[in-house]
Amino acid sequence: MSTSDGFIEYLLDQMSEIDGIRSRKMFGGYGIYKHSIIFGIVVDEVFYIKGHDQNIALIKSLNSQPFSYTNKNGKLVSMRYWAVPVDTLEDREQLLSLIEQSV
Repeated sequence: MSTSDGFIEYLLDQMSEIDGIRSRKMFGGYGIYKHSIIFGIVVDEVFYIKGHDQNIALIKSLNSQPFSYTNKNGKLVSMRYWAVPVDTLEDREQLLSLIEQSV
């Protein structure tokens, strides 16, 4: 499965109140940026947000799962990006708050 332009349009619309939000195609998905800072990725219709010391407790409280993939050697690799649940994506206020804490 790949990420559709419609999903990216929806996601960017949900974030439209934040200045400097843009997307860029990368590695079969998209990077999501605020100005020049990447804070999210979209892979297979899932929006993942970067976890760090200031936001990881909130992200984990959403019952989020980390982005992971199997590399060419068969090893599972997890990254510091966490899935944003659909109910958070649909709640613009909660989504914007999560993004502001993440950038």
